[in-house]
Amino acid sequence: MNLNLNKFLSQLNPVPTNFGACWLCCLRAELSAGLCQTCYGDLPRLAPQPLVADHEHTRLWLAALAYQQPVERWIHDFKFNGISGLSSHMAPLLAAQAVKVYQHEQLYLPEVLVPVPLSERRWLHRGYNQSQLLAAELSKILAIPLQEPLNKRHTGENHRLTASQRRHNLAEAFYWREPLLAKRVAIIDDVITSGATVEAMAAVLRQEPCLVDAWGLAYTLPPSA
Repeated sequence: MNLNLNKFLSQLNPVPTNFGACWLCCLRAELSAGLCQTCYGDLPRLAPQPLVADHEHTRLWLAALAYQQPVERWIHDFKFNGISGLSSHMAPLLAAQAVKVYQHEQLYLPEVLVPVPLSERRWLHRGYNQSQLLAAELSKILAIPLQEPLNKRHTGENHRLTASQRRHNLAEAFYWREPLLAKRVAIIDDVITSGATVEAMAAVLRQEPCLVDAWGLAYTLPPSA
């Protein structure tokens, strides 16, 4: 492990507080990660271990939160309602989870963070890439460089598609922008659902010799979970 876990977690837990309006319930209170004590405590956290799934191109997936209410509404505001500053509140949760998972698995942290790219059309519509903002905050917290080696063709919406439809929609969606600069890579996304996006990205990244992991702020639990 190339990071002192106890020292790092002491800096993140508890997350630094300030006073203001909670992003979820809108009550004025002492805030942690932009949330009041009640909303922060009620976040549906996932166990600090890799997510169980069948990965073809990635080594492991991890996420800090389950993608259910109120996380779903919190991420919706971040992604679709222009509240890009939420990245600074969300990133410490994912950073702490990642460090715990890598410590538990006795793995080195990645050498570079690669956010899921947006197509030019999607970026022009939204004005920012939420995964890139999240990755930039993680890069500052973890002192891991950020690289954007891939571009993305416009493929239409994915979040309402089935897993097989997502895979078909993302076939050949990603292509090289610049050479990859590392051998250990973490793809950064806001939500991992079927994993079709991160697997499609990893398939391209692994055209270079590298290990690819996937980090999401939230994960959509399967129906049986």
